[in-house]
Amino acid sequence: MEKRKIQHTGGSSFSITLPKKWIESHKLKKHDFVVSLERGDSLIVIPHYLVESQTKGKIYLDNLRDTFLKRELIAHYILGFDELEVLGSPIKKEKRLIIRRIVEALAGFEIIEDSANQIVIRNILNIEKLSFRESASRMFLMTYSMFQDAITSTCENNKKLAQDIIERDYEINKLYFLILRQNRYSFQDKIYDEKLTIPPIRAIYQEGIAVQLERIADHAVKIAKIIAENNLSLSKNLTIALQETAEKILPLLIEAEHFVKNIDKKGAHEVLDQADKIKKIINNFSLKVAKQKSPRASILSDSIDRLYGYISNMAELTIDQAIVEKAIQ
Repeated sequence: MEKRKIQHTGGSSFSITLPKKWIESHKLKKHDFVVSLERGDSLIVIPHYLVESQTKGKIYLDNLRDTFLKRELIAHYILGFDELEVLGSPIKKEKRLIIRRIVEALAGFEIIEDSANQIVIRNILNIEKLSFRESASRMFLMTYSMFQDAITSTCENNKKLAQDIIERDYEINKLYFLILRQNRYSFQDKIYDEKLTIPPIRAIYQEGIAVQLERIADHAVKIAKIIAENNLSLSKNLTIALQETAEKILPLLIEAEHFVKNIDKKGAHEVLDQADKIKKIINNFSLKVAKQKSPRASILSDSIDRLYGYISNMAELTIDQAIVEKAIQ
């Protein structure tokens, strides 16, 4: 660490010199531009070319497996790239379909050029107009609806409703990836505008909440697939037990939305205080499921147990966040 003296350069301007080693390592010279960003009490200085280069990326398709392509497209999106070139010689039809399917699942990404050897994807979404609160609110609403409908589809053996739940997971993933993208603006030291930044500790909290909601949706889909892809006939007593168990646990997801929205430590404690009662309810239901001796039916008790587990995780994250934010005020 070096101390640098602040110089008064006239009028209302002040200046400091930059380390020679840093200048040389970034190949900067006289009259080149740098960008400065305020991050809390810190001032970050960035070579201007890094701001531009980090918003554009390339993916080369030759010898790239389909699963790798999917992961890399999503990774570029989450990391905040605004323009992406996908290059191949030529790009095969199967790869094009995969790219289109993935781009549709990434909010704001659009294909703007499509030729034999190149597909250009660009972000058209103004992230300044979005907020975690709005995205999280939609995720809470959708996960609650998906899990509730998953229980209904199981009780009624409704394959059409089950299939609809599976398709809704597409929108949950879209919101999940968007929240991750928003948070990366705060974690990266080299790019973007001060207006888009939030304290890193808040970004970690927001991402933790999004992860729990995405996993709840995954378990709703897991239940729905039992009905959509198989036949599951529950006894009348087990059907009633499933409905009663869900009616006691699902409202806690609504409570979770409230304490997350307000970072309400008290509300989070109240949900965690119900742990013994809720565990007893889940254990009683699990015993009834075990009597049916059906591996598929056991997915129900496991998913309901996980539902409360993820709600508890959100409560613990909220308590931690409330304590940290109070400490730094």
